Amino acid sequence: MAKPYHIIFFFLGLIQCASAQDTYTVFPEIAEIPTTPTGENASSDYRFIWRMPKEIETGAIEYLPNGYHQLILNEHQHHTIPVISLVVDSADLFSDDRGIFVPGIQFNAENPVYSGNYQQRGPDWERTASLTLQYGNDVAFQTTCGLRTHGLLARSCPQKSLRLCAREELDHHGLEGLILKEAAFAKYLIIRSPYSSHANNILADALIHVAVGNSTLLTPLPYAPVACYVNGVYWGLYNVRPRPDETYYAHAEGVPVEAITMDEQYKDSVLNTMLTAIESQSPGLDALSQWLDLDCFTDYMLVESFFRNLDWAGNNNVQFYRVQNGPLKMALIDLDATFQVETENVFDHIRRQDQVIHAIWSYLLTLPEYRGQVASRYAELRTSSFHPEHLTQLLDSMAGIIENEIPRQCDRWNYPIDPYAWRSALYDTQKFILNRPHYYEEQLSAELIDQDILLSPIVSTTSLTIQHALHSKWFHLGLIVLFTLLLYLVSRSRFFKRT
Repeated sequence: MAKPYHIIFFFLGLIQCASAQDTYTVFPEIAEIPTTPTGENASSDYRFIWRMPKEIETGAIEYLPNGYHQLILNEHQHHTIPVISLVVDSADLFSDDRGIFVPGIQFNAENPVYSGNYQQRGPDWERTASLTLQYGNDVAFQTTCGLRTHGLLARSCPQKSLRLCAREELDHHGLEGLILKEAAFAKYLIIRSPYSSHANNILADALIHVAVGNSTLLTPLPYAPVACYVNGVYWGLYNVRPRPDETYYAHAEGVPVEAITMDEQYKDSVLNTMLTAIESQSPGLDALSQWLDLDCFTDYMLVESFFRNLDWAGNNNVQFYRVQNGPLKMALIDLDATFQVETENVFDHIRRQDQVIHAIWSYLLTLPEYRGQVASRYAELRTSSFHPEHLTQLLDSMAGIIENEIPRQCDRWNYPIDPYAWRSALYDTQKFILNRPHYYEEQLSAELIDQDILLSPIVSTTSLTIQHALHSKWFHLGLIVLFTLLLYLVSRSRFFKRT
């Protein structure tokens, strides 16, 4: 049975659609419609619990002669970041039968996290939205686009992550010029909710992409924070990212879209061929490089392990793509579960995963030439992408940009719980940045020392060297035996005998 407020807002949607084109009635009450299960179906996991907003903030909507709309903010509604305003038929968002923001008729109490209208995918669950990008009250861009929910678990959180889909049949502008210069070509843009993050650390994923963008062979996803309004009601803080698909990687690599392959069957075929060769032929680096871009893979492994991504190598976030007829390259995505425990050994974590990544990494570490490349590459990244000063400056800058938006976000969604929780997460991130190199270098050394290679600890220098025989395990064992023998001989000498 439809909830009473869904029926009410279904009719409100009809009223809105029938209204005169220069007016739009804003209903603050839509902020009070639960977007996750409540009552006996409510989750015990904080991420999925519906909480009423502490405050509901609204703007006014005016339709323009060009058929689009403008969000009118009063003098007290000052945003220091861009604003995205979405106007959507209320029934498309909140009705039981078709609303993509609510559990609705697709909810299954036996599978509460992965069911609900918001967990549905495909064109049948895409809704039409009027989109306006503004800086304050100044309109920068307008279009009509498709709107879908986005993510896996994030779909079941109260504040949904959303996918904006360019729809040529509705508007030939697509999404050009929206927020990100690097994504002006995009057919899909993602506006990610803070609920995608872990432990209130809402900047983790974006921080890493920004940090490694200019100093690694990986292709980062550009980032821009925005404030979002839905039907005139403040919907919270989001960050805009291009969807990591063929269109995005084609632009990043400077090739036509047709030159990018992300087909799962092709990827599986290549990796199976590679793993079969590893098991039967013990190929060298030159042979392996025909299947996998090893320089890109090295950067990928160092980034994922240095930043301690525990939501990795066993989840939905290992992706590859191919450029032209070249080898597979790693796609850098889903870095939210990072910056949490600086002592964590991620290499132990991936060893517990029965994954292709572990199989490739383990074999490569048996090759002396590759072990040397890993150590040398880490030394370079230690002075750039991984350098504490570099990361701290980026974190301070990015946090400063969204700081004024955090109280609004907390009042609207209770996530982060409050500004203090957000600042506490920032402190924990800074602590990780300062302490991680020490622990990571020990862990990376352990990965290599098993192959008779030792990484020299970095104390006051940023150089890192490979030391072979002089620092092998057998050499250290020999030193211990020799030292023990010398102590024994000295103790037996007459110098220590009583007179």
